[in-house]
Amino acid sequence: MKPLHDKARIKRVVVSTYQSVSGAARRPWTSCSLRPRRCSRSARSRAGKFPKRIAFNVIPQIDVFMEDGYTGRVKMMAETKKILDPKIKLTATCVRVPVFIGHAESVWRC
Repeated sequence: MKPLHDKARIKRVVVSTYQSVSGAARRPWTSCSLRPRRCSRSARSRAGKFPKRIAFNVIPQIDVFMEDGYTGRVKMMAETKKILDPKIKLTATCVRVPVFIGHAESVWRC
């Protein structure tokens, strides 16, 4: 977005990230949290390394909650503002998804 911002000022950005369990720097494949067959056998299966069970689920929480109620998305927002412009309006949602490898991002700007 930086080259676009340099040519025509971007005023607002709405971004959603979808981050794999491997982005949590954990070994999710060793816990029940990402083993659908094993988890589906037990209604009481535990969340494991994540706040909720990630198999058959997405978790809109990256990192831990901070005092202001936000999670790690604040880091992503701060970096974007640092690269583009501190005055830019930015909204972000970061979601942990049940895949081993790969992240995705959806970006809308105006």
